[in-house]
Amino acid sequence: MSEMAFDIENLLEQIEDILDESKSTITGGKIKVDKEDLAELVNEIRLALPEDISIARSIITDEQAIRNKAVNDANDIRAKAEQEAVALCEENEIVRRAKAAATEILTQARAQADAIVAKANNEARAVKDAADKWSDDLRSNTINFVDGSMNDADELLVRAISDMNQNIENIRNAREQIRRYVSSRNG
Repeated sequence: MSEMAFDIENLLEQIEDILDESKSTITGGKIKVDKEDLAELVNEIRLALPEDISIARSIITDEQAIRNKAVNDANDIRAKAEQEAVALCEENEIVRRAKAAATEILTQARAQADAIVAKANNEARAVKDAADKWSDDLRSNTINFVDGSMNDADELLVRAISDMNQNIENIRNAREQIRRYVSSRNG
């Protein structure tokens, strides 16, 4: 696991700790969380993500280097084969055999070069696909977690405000009942 992935994992664990240590509300299964602490951790995760994307880009660059090396190796093999074919063709007595051998060598070299390039392309594609999937999964999981946490926090805040408004209304009603009672006793 890369250091950056470890940092993100650590930040997610801190969010889980905040959620675990948060106090339950009167209304039941919901909890109160410190919105500023949670927002700060979310921002740290966002700051950490570009480095993960940079890692994925590095993998893509490595893929291109592997592909370029394979193409260069294939070109070297082809060039050597062509040089050998020319050298064989220059000899008078074995010109026909040389041409046949050169053609076969060139065909084998091309097939070998094509196989090397195909293998390099497949390996590079697999590395890139794995990096893309890892990056997408990490981004998606982080966004889902943060969105869920923020939605829960919003819902808790709305319920707390609703409970507070209900308590204020109950206090007003109680105050009115006390006034009526005092008025009826004095009046």
